[in-house]
Amino acid sequence: MQFADRTVIVTGGGSGIGQAMAAGFAREGAAVVIADRDAERANAVAGKIAATGGKAVASHTDVSVSQEVEAMVRLSVASFGAVDVLVNNAAASGGDNLALMDEATWDRDLAICLKSAFLCCRHALPGMIERRRGVVLNISSVN
Repeated sequence: MQFADRTVIVTGGGSGIGQAMAAGFAREGAAVVIADRDAERANAVAGKIAATGGKAVASHTDVSVSQEVEAMVRLSVASFGAVDVLVNNAAASGGDNLALMDEATWDRDLAICLKSAFLCCRHALPGMIERRRGVVLNISSVN
């Protein structure tokens, strides 16, 4: 129970690596905030964690939008008291060939993969700094 009494936000927590990390943190005692732009997936993962006795809440969040990230952090604090760990895992890969990719796809991928980490840190770090503790984990891929 390494994460007992800790709150972890996992962006992109509704599927794949994010879902696996959220379940792992919950097994170790963390209260987990499942942030995903797909509300159904976020709710399903939070439900699975709760069904096994863990603590979780879903946050329907587009992590490329500052107001939505701010609301996600507020939900985390309201639900569990603080944010101890932020996992920036959300990603998008709308195109894999720069010669064929349109500018809108590039902008969306960059916003979800890079801008989101900035926004999530910007909104979660003040509480961590105030408490003088916290961890930010940034996930990346070959994409």
